[in-house]
Amino acid sequence: MTRKPWFFPTFFLLLFFYSCGGGGPKVVDQKPHAGEKTGAGISGKKGEMPYAQPTVRILLNQKFESIGILNSSLGLDVRIKVIGSMLELSRKQGNQWVAIDNQTGFRLYPEKGRLLSLDRRYYRGVIDVFVNPLGVPVAVNEVGLEDYLRSVVPNELGPVTYPQLEALKSQAVAARSFAVRELDRNAVHGFDMYGDSRAQNYRGAGSEHLLSDRAVTETSGIVAVYQGKPILAMYSSTCGGKTEAYDNIFKGPHVPYLSGGASCDDSASPYHRWSETIRTADIQQKLDAYAGIGRLKNLETIRKSSAGRTITMRFTGETGEKVLKGNDLRFALGLRSNHIDSISLTREKDGFVSSIAVTGRGWGHGVGLCQTGAVGMAAKGKKYDEILHHYYRDIKLVKWNGSTD
Repeated sequence: MTRKPWFFPTFFLLLFFYSCGGGGPKVVDQKPHAGEKTGAGISGKKGEMPYAQPTVRILLNQKFESIGILNSSLGLDVRIKVIGSMLELSRKQGNQWVAIDNQTGFRLYPEKGRLLSLDRRYYRGVIDVFVNPLGVPVAVNEVGLEDYLRSVVPNELGPVTYPQLEALKSQAVAARSFAVRELDRNAVHGFDMYGDSRAQNYRGAGSEHLLSDRAVTETSGIVAVYQGKPILAMYSSTCGGKTEAYDNIFKGPHVPYLSGGASCDDSASPYHRWSETIRTADIQQKLDAYAGIGRLKNLETIRKSSAGRTITMRFTGETGEKVLKGNDLRFALGLRSNHIDSISLTREKDGFVSSIAVTGRGWGHGVGLCQTGAVGMAAKGKKYDEILHHYYRDIKLVKWNGSTD
């Protein structure tokens, strides 16, 4: 399933100025990778409908005054400058910039045999540059879902450090499920997902790796669903031994398949157990943002979950007190996770807290798939589907075809 350009066709004029020479890497793998058919999707088992992969739109940059893109068919070095609600497209000729067109949006295709480049990263697919309905200039990469995953998987679970294929395959399915669920959720902004930890880490073609490519290919089109819909496939680095329920960490209702309580061995992670001492002066801005109680006087744990994480904590300061829950309390204290085993306060003579000594476990929110736990399961011979069913309750794994009916 390939979506039409987000912006209206009258907003832009496709230009075809071809030039020779130019910089940037040549594309080596121009042919579709294993199992892929150009335009026709990816074939499944005999009798299955072909997998017509959707395209995804990832935000690369926004709120810029001008932006440069290399290796496009409009010129190997072009610049797009924001002028009010319009964009001016210029192409470099010698040492001069020559204006080509003025529109509200441009779609840039790559020069044959090359990849588009923006901000020193190279991208498959096309790049759309336009002013969205909110008046914000944005640069968006539209690319096939499977090529998107070729960058996401190695950036979320490094195949060099963790070469266990079945763990990488479980990461591929989780990332694909997350992406499919996010399609069109940010349509008013002109994209589907951010390219960072607000969604999934995406750094373009330069971060691809053969082993994670294999994980993507061998799970091609497979997503996790619950009651017929793609799941919110949360995952984090290290859960500290047991996963957590979604509603204990995030704001929102209970999610059945993210109920937590899955045990796992993530002892291979350097963050399975940790300790640190935090100076309150170093986190005062975070305390102000999340608690807003001025200088800190005391911390009191109110509730812990059955998994051992601190779910609610009372922050007392010079201007009052505030009870924080889940991720908010973790971010306020600048901790790796909510899995706090012990906490002790050092106070100054005036009674205000000067430092906080903490021991704990894990890295991240601990909801859903535990990445280093998946590595541990794979090392013991578990397959990717077993790993996914362990962390996400009562899900089904299906070949995505735009719906699960």
